[in-house]
Amino acid sequence: MQRPRVQETDLAVPSNSPEGASKRLSLLRPEGGGQTGGFNAGIWVGPIAMAVVVTSLLSIFVSGFFFGLSVLCWLTDSILKRRLVLRFPPFFVGWLIFLGFVLLSIGTSPDPGLSLPYLKKFLKLFSILLIYTYFDWALVERGLRAIFCAIGFSACLGVVQFFWLKDVDLMHRIDGFMSHWMTFSGQLMLCSLALIGYLLYVWGDRRNYSTVLIVSLQATLLLMVSAMVLTYTRGAWIGFCGGLGILLAMVRFRLVIIAGILICAGFFLLPESFHQRIYSSFDPLDTTTRGRIELVKTGVRLIEQNPLTGVGPRLVYKAALENRTEHAIPSTAYQHLHNNLLQIAAEVGIPGLISWLLVWGWIIFDLLRFRRSDSRQLRWFATLSISVITAFQLMGLFEYNFGDSEILILLIFFMTAPYSVQRERLDQAASRDRLA
Repeated sequence: MQRPRVQETDLAVPSNSPEGASKRLSLLRPEGGGQTGGFNAGIWVGPIAMAVVVTSLLSIFVSGFFFGLSVLCWLTDSILKRRLVLRFPPFFVGWLIFLGFVLLSIGTSPDPGLSLPYLKKFLKLFSILLIYTYFDWALVERGLRAIFCAIGFSACLGVVQFFWLKDVDLMHRIDGFMSHWMTFSGQLMLCSLALIGYLLYVWGDRRNYSTVLIVSLQATLLLMVSAMVLTYTRGAWIGFCGGLGILLAMVRFRLVIIAGILICAGFFLLPESFHQRIYSSFDPLDTTTRGRIELVKTGVRLIEQNPLTGVGPRLVYKAALENRTEHAIPSTAYQHLHNNLLQIAAEVGIPGLISWLLVWGWIIFDLLRFRRSDSRQLRWFATLSISVITAFQLMGLFEYNFGDSEILILLIFFMTAPYSVQRERLDQAASRDRLA
């Protein structure tokens, strides 16, 4: 006798249950009460949400199109199934708390109308819910390879720009498919670390991966790192080195020493212009260094004047110009404070900054816990994600990269995907227990 077809449904899980890491548990039930006409919109949500991440490396406009399409497919899936198909990872509560402080800052700002567009950033955070609900390990791994392919093309364009298409100087640097070198270098930094982590994962199970794939990934990594160096972006260099150190230390500490020797040797083999880029960081008379110092002083003044709710989102530029002390610095330099901590504290206040930091602390704590899992995929992706977040935070000391949409989209994927893999494992275990 033929067994009836089955489909997934959701069941609320008590918060004190072992499965409490997921807001709802996927069980099996006979088909018939969920969808009509046999159309399953849910199978498209995951791949389209993955396309949001991949295309962000090439065009933010195309990425936005896929984001809208993924939301439309999700709405269709929920309507056809006659229930809200959405799961909330534990750390999402932290983002809601941060949103609360942002709303408070907007409400108390001198120009709420100018601050309101800041909320568009939180629309992107909806991708967290789609990734957590619809992704599994197979989609995550395919997505990683697509990311490496896309950023590889962008890195190739960047190298061509450096040697043939652009007259490169500090004000005219390579930017790949992006509109600014800071965005391009940040993408290269995050994806290079992710690729190193994935290569280490693949190498540990290389009998199940083709030699062509491994060699292709290695060549792509060399291209990406080369392009990142050619951007002349010190923040990306520092973030990459810090993230790499964390990644290798969690894998095998002696690899940190080997990588350190190779990086130092590579640095001294570079032309003098790259050496000067590093040395200028310690020169207080350097124009860029003076500008950075002035922005820190201005940011501190803004925080002292508005410690609880800040000056309001998107109002730092106006407030900074009113509180500047170094008029030799161009006004355009005050568009933001080139530092995540200063920018967020100045915009939404110290309590808002604390809530933002606690979200990252929550995520890192969970990722460290995932590293003790018996799932090799989960352990490795958690390790990879920790290194990516570390690099993001280090670069954020020199650039307001949290305000960069392309960087934020990548970051959302890397910080949420481990939770998706963990959720998939919990669902599988619950289904086995249910059928036992």
